[in-house]
Amino acid sequence: MRFTTLIFVCLIISLNLINAQTYWIPKTPILDTLFQINGSVSEISTNDNISFLPVLVNNKFRYQNLVKTNDGLYILIEGTGQVYKAMDTTKTSISFTRLDSTLYSGYNFGAINFSYNDTLFSFGGNGFWITNGHLRYFVKGEGWELVELKNIHPTSRYLYAYLPQESKLQYIQYIVYNKFANYKEENYGTIELDLKTKQMKQLGKLNPKLINGKFGLVHINSPKLGGTIVDYQGEIYLYKFTDNTIYKFKNRLNNDKFLLDKTEGNNIIFEFNDIIYRTRVSDGNVQKFSLTMDDFEKSNEHLYIESFNKQMIYWAIVILTLCLMVITFYFSRRKNRFIKARNSLVQDNSTNQGEFNDFEISVINKIIAKSKENELYTVEELNNSLGLGKKSIEIQKKVRTESINRLNHKFKILFNSESDLIERIRSEEDRRYYIYFINNKNANLFKTKFK
Repeated sequence: MRFTTLIFVCLIISLNLINAQTYWIPKTPILDTLFQINGSVSEISTNDNISFLPVLVNNKFRYQNLVKTNDGLYILIEGTGQVYKAMDTTKTSISFTRLDSTLYSGYNFGAINFSYNDTLFSFGGNGFWITNGHLRYFVKGEGWELVELKNIHPTSRYLYAYLPQESKLQYIQYIVYNKFANYKEENYGTIELDLKTKQMKQLGKLNPKLINGKFGLVHINSPKLGGTIVDYQGEIYLYKFTDNTIYKFKNRLNNDKFLLDKTEGNNIIFEFNDIIYRTRVSDGNVQKFSLTMDDFEKSNEHLYIESFNKQMIYWAIVILTLCLMVITFYFSRRKNRFIKARNSLVQDNSTNQGEFNDFEISVINKIIAKSKENELYTVEELNNSLGLGKKSIEIQKKVRTESINRLNHKFKILFNSESDLIERIRSEEDRRYYIYFINNKNANLFKTKFK
């Protein structure tokens, strides 16, 4: 008992140590800037796979994502659920303390990490042999929880725009894997996730002209401009998912050196309060500049090929409604014609309601012939005799019952009999159905008048 208690205490202590794990690292200008910023940053691009913290996962350094909320600055370790928050600074250092107790890893490589309403979110990613479409959020003091989405479109980090004011995450589906099902899809679907309603909708598919091109290191999520700024084939573009438009950067003299510095490269880059912050690899100093729509010119290309436009959807609904009305009217009339025709077959058209017509005599003789051979008349045979073979089960049952009742009624009146001409019993093979026969007495009586 004491040994078990000791193990339990050690486990609690070890978990607390994980939660309290703190690293002091050099305070770079960009980390200090992010720590001091009073507000949330939509997305921070760290294009050079920087490892800020000396954290090893399976003896390897993993790509580390920066996320800035109103509540503080966070670092998320790629491919894990580990979350660290900046807690304190000195003149030369900044501390990050681990907030989670996550023990598992390997499910969310390439996930899109962001904050929404001051909550950390992680969407999609690769791991465990599949590409997932899970939306996860971090509960402080507990861990990651899953958001139930109304539909799922898996993806990993490729090309996306996050517009927090509109509660929209818009993205291009990259290659989707499911090795369990031997599945690999490269449809490059364009998807919009509404973070309020948790509903996804497909906007279209990525413009085929962009699929085989090469994207560079520049990626700036810009809620101010309503899209994302990218380096494509050595040129700077603004992609706007909402409007399905592409704008090309034109003000090369002023801002191009900040965006396309091939010798330096972008270390960390983000937009905050309409200002773009950028630091370079060489000196780590923070540079700031502003971009507006005047710095771009609209191109003739679209970002994606739309699945349907609003007018097409409207006309599709109208046409579908009309088709359903025509089909309903057609089958309704056909059903009514059939019922009338079948009733005319089993009803006596003459004024003498006690007489059998030729059709009825033919049906009765078929049942008598089977009965003389000590065989029973099946439901299928009766359906075929009545012309019901291709009708629905409901119509078959209704017409069979009405026909048998009418024939028995006529027989009783015509021959002053109290017994039914056509008798029925449950089928031994299928208790849902009856089988039919005419006994010798009633058969001989019927033959005295009808051959």
